[in-house]
Amino acid sequence: MQSLQPLKSSTLVFLKMASDVGGKLAVLGVLALAARALTTEAFAYMALASTLGWMLSVATDFGLQLHLAREVARAPDHAGRALWPLLRIRMRLLIVGVVIAVVASFVWLPAKSAAPFACVAVSYIINALVEFLNYAYRGLNRSDIESTLNFTQRLVTLALAWVLLSLWPSFPAAAVAVTLPPLLASIVSLTLLRRMAPAEAVAAAPVSARPLFRNVAPIGAGIVFSALYFRIDVFLLQHWSGPESVAHYSAVFRLIDALRLFPAAFLAVVMPVMFHGRNSAFLWKMSIGLTLFGVASSLALYVAAPIVVPLAFGDSYAAATPLFRILLAAFPLFALNYGLTTQLIGWDGQRAFALISAGALVSNVAMNLYLVPRLHATGSAWATVGTEAVLTLACVLALMRVPVRATR
Repeated sequence: MQSLQPLKSSTLVFLKMASDVGGKLAVLGVLALAARALTTEAFAYMALASTLGWMLSVATDFGLQLHLAREVARAPDHAGRALWPLLRIRMRLLIVGVVIAVVASFVWLPAKSAAPFACVAVSYIINALVEFLNYAYRGLNRSDIESTLNFTQRLVTLALAWVLLSLWPSFPAAAVAVTLPPLLASIVSLTLLRRMAPAEAVAAAPVSARPLFRNVAPIGAGIVFSALYFRIDVFLLQHWSGPESVAHYSAVFRLIDALRLFPAAFLAVVMPVMFHGRNSAFLWKMSIGLTLFGVASSLALYVAAPIVVPLAFGDSYAAATPLFRILLAAFPLFALNYGLTTQLIGWDGQRAFALISAGALVSNVAMNLYLVPRLHATGSAWATVGTEAVLTLACVLALMRVPVRATR
């Protein structure tokens, strides 16, 4: 059971946000070091490996982390009943993901680049395991522990990247720097959770496959579809425009992704509230707050974009500034949709979430197929804006129709 008392929600939000800000700055620092130390081609390979690893991490998680948070939040005194059986399934899926990443890397690339490419991809799969364990902390209302572990992991990654890339500016050095810290973090997190949520006798029984599949499969399908529409444009850009477009687009997209830490920090703390009952007033206030934050951030960064992009990645990436400005138009919708999709799952609307995500994927691919051959990276940026608009409309309509269900 929990051995520590939960902190106040306001304190948790502050700690989570501070940790995520520091963590994202560390991640951006790693990317900035890599962009300066590696050739454009090597940095593009790193971006592609990151995308492959992220997609595989989402596929191998397949909604288990959100299901874990929901089950733990609804029965925090018996967290072990949900955590350890699901972890056994999660570890099997992790092994499958690692095998796919390694095989794909050596089939796709020459041996010189295949090993570091596989290493970067695997680092994302291991990091997804860390994230899975983090959702147990969220369900227990102990995101302060998650915040501490995440910040430490990111700081170690930055320090390791700085040392290795200074001594050996190469793709393999970058790969080692991003792989070791999540591996260590997963070991530390597992050790802590064995004390906070010990295994119970009932948890030793096999998980009933049919109820688990019914609850998790729609969430997993929706998240996989979301991952595909979120980053499939990188592969389309590689096909039609080459490594330079991939490098520029991936770099500025990372800045947008870094902005998402603010709504992510808030949602991580309020997740237990979102997963208990149906509170339409809270959803309304949350949506307005997330949207206003997105608009204010986008306007400020639109003005500062000519300074921000070269400062983050070097003068050679200044040409990506227009891409950054287009993607900023999507950020208010990013923030809002983050909250809407999480609430949809919290209200047991996982089937609607899966269908909506599939529709968003189809819309995104269609827009990219039309725009990328004509506008290249600019087309991908506009396709992202359009997809988020489609997702917002679909989520609003779905949330209005989700039936009220009794809290278990």
